[in-house]
Amino acid sequence: MDLPSGLNADVGSGGHVIADQTFTVGVPKRGLVADTATPFVGRLSLIPVEELPLPKKTDSLTTGQSVNELLPPRAFGYHKGQAGRVSIVAGSPGMWGAAVLCAQGALRGGAGMVTLYAKSEAAPVLQPLLDPEVMLKTLPEDWSTIGGDAIVIGPGLGTSKSSREMLFKVLTERKCPVVLDADGLNLIAAAGRFDCLGKGVLLTPHPGEMARLNSSHGTRAERVRALAEQSGSTVLFKGSRTIVTEPGAKLHYNTTGHPAMATGGQGDTLSGVLGALLAGGLSPLEAGRVGAWACGRAAEIALSEGESEQSLTPTRISEYLGKAFRSARIRSRLCLEND
Repeated sequence: MDLPSGLNADVGSGGHVIADQTFTVGVPKRGLVADTATPFVGRLSLIPVEELPLPKKTDSLTTGQSVNELLPPRAFGYHKGQAGRVSIVAGSPGMWGAAVLCAQGALRGGAGMVTLYAKSEAAPVLQPLLDPEVMLKTLPEDWSTIGGDAIVIGPGLGTSKSSREMLFKVLTERKCPVVLDADGLNLIAAAGRFDCLGKGVLLTPHPGEMARLNSSHGTRAERVRALAEQSGSTVLFKGSRTIVTEPGAKLHYNTTGHPAMATGGQGDTLSGVLGALLAGGLSPLEAGRVGAWACGRAAEIALSEGESEQSLTPTRISEYLGKAFRSARIRSRLCLEND
């Protein structure tokens, strides 16, 4: 309750109690989101107190209540064009599954239309694996001709010379927001082409990709801030306490998720969800916050409904995204996310 015994509330050191879940009261203590505190704090929930309003300029937690505020109910006349078109450039021999998971995430993340672009020889492999709602098209030689309200590039893409050249062209000539994940990030890191990034790009590195892009030194907070400033882009730094920020902005710490998410493919699903949220009109910062929370919450619900730390897969997380989004709306008076 409020703070695991022994944990320093300011710097997150000295923890003694290893909690499954910490319910912090009023204003979150800075030490709860320190790197050293994560093993002791576990799942983090905020119990708001009306007399203690949250400071607006300090780093914050992404909770179900804040997610709900970013996802107003759709008007009765809402149509698929308003939900947005997501275009995905992903997959290569041996990694077609990444493209499938990304498309699943986009579909269940709210996109009105999802199109996966892949090389022509991939069609016999991919078509039976894709949801019937996903359109499969041949990847054009010039990727900059790909349309959409948001583009996701990178899951299982590979790092060929042609992919590198086309990626840089898309980023230079982009007309819509772009999510860069996996090999999309690796291509940027290898070439040092941060000049192609900037506003409207959402980078989603895990710790290994972050080390290639920026540095493996410093705290997670320091590293995500540095990459945001260096790239001029929004950064979602994955981990047991995912952090989202953009240049000049405060840090937003995700509160959902658990160790059962430690399996390949989770990032591919997340990228698809992020693409859907961008296509639906959220800013990269808003999409990053909502996407990280929703995927973590879906994993929590899956665990409560029969999955285990050993059995949970990204496909199953996609299947629980609906309940995750619903849970952001079904609030108790204290906004506890255990519905």
